[in-house]
This record gives sequence, structure tokens and C-alpha cells, in this order.
Amino acid sequence: MRFLAEIDRICHRVVVTDEINRRYLQDYHTLRNKFPQGASLLNAGKLYLLWKETGKVDDKRKSSELPPVKGESAIKDEDREFVRLAKLIDAPLVTNDSPLISQGRKLSLRVMNISEALEMALRTQTKPQAPATVN
Repeated sequence: MRFLAEIDRICHRVVVTDEINRRYLQDYHTLRNKFPQGASLLNAGKLYLLWKETGKVDDKRKSSELPPVKGESAIKDEDREFVRLAKLIDAPLVTNDSPLISQGRKLSLRVMNISEALEMALRTQTKPQAPATVN
């Protein structure tokens, strides 16, 4: 949750595609039905809904229209959408998926784990940052 709080504090917007947005909302509703007492994941979902209500989420891009990234065949199919979006908007891709981090760096993408992203956020506390793409 600390990472999401930092995104909330320093990022002007969170960029997702129409399909990523649909999946996030579906996952939130599934978790809410399964864990109605409020697990951390539900708090993250509530924060995402708040971002949507306040216009912080930019979900105007269509997944099917994202241009391919050179060398993306080395990336798992389910991660390509995140890689394409991060490349398109020149934003860091934050994930805990070690193979995605490794392959993304081989493709010269700005890919980092949550700890690295928090360190970056804390180093640049006073400067507004580019939008984040979170996997």
C-alpha cells in the first residue's frame, strides 16, 4: 500500500488501457465478493476506484491499438500489453515479476520492482513524475 500511496502523492495520472481497466475492476469485484471484510488488496481496489472518480486514471487507449515493441516476442503474452503501454507513454513499468523485469531491461525499457520504484519516488519527492504503468 505504501507504493500506491506514493503513486497517489506524486503522479498526476495512472495510465491503463481499456482492457487493463476492465480486468482491474473485475478483479476488485471478485476480491470484494470473496473477502468482504477489507483485505489490503481491497484497499488498493478502493484507491483505484477513487482515482477513476477523480480523473487520475487515463483509460482512453485501446489495448488492440497499442503499437508492438521491438523484441517483445521475448515477453510473456500476458505482459506485452503493459510493456507496450509503458513504451508508448515513456513511463516506468513497475512489477514484482522478475522475468518481466529482466526481459524488459534487455529491451532497454524502464522496468523496476516496487522497492526500486519507491526509492525513485523518494529521491524525486519534490518533482512531479511521469505517469506510472503498474502491473
